[in-house]
Amino acid sequence: MDEIGQLAGWMAFDATRHGLAQRYFITALRAAHQVNGLPLYAHILADLSIQAASRDHPADAITLGEAARRASGSASPAVRASVLSPLGFAYAAAGRAADFMRTRDRARELVETPATGTNLVGCTSSPPNHLDCQAGYALIHPVRLCRTMASLPGARTFLAQGISGSRVACLLPGSTTSAAHPVAALARC
Repeated sequence: MDEIGQLAGWMAFDATRHGLAQRYFITALRAAHQVNGLPLYAHILADLSIQAASRDHPADAITLGEAARRASGSASPAVRASVLSPLGFAYAAAGRAADFMRTRDRARELVETPATGTNLVGCTSSPPNHLDCQAGYALIHPVRLCRTMASLPGARTFLAQGISGSRVACLLPGSTTSAAHPVAALARC
């Protein structure tokens, strides 16, 4: 029930039926909690964080993302990395660039940790480019991100590295490449 609810939540999210998506995610969250599926519970909290950030509710996104981070504390490095990436997205949506970059770097460190423990069902690894894909979600909010990133060392370089052709497919459903591309974001700063 927990995995099916999570999948249904993403299907509703992709169909822009956000109220329904949230209900499915919460149902999945309850099911994961009942079976003591803490890694999936943490991941579903992170899914809710992505939804909140995508819907321009950055404070809620951060609250959910930080709850997901706490819930994933004893999980495998792959699970913790997959939970930290949406938290980074939430920080970016809130314009908290330093927190975004710190969280993204921590997720990358976890991905590079040798595999131990249990990964999410159907998730054998979290390759580093997966983190770049999730970091790319933050570029959907370029104006907020540019306002706070301008003062950070290396921020313009990070944005200028952009999304290579292999990473374009990782953007959120419905987003256009030009609207989310870092060069376009830099032009708007």
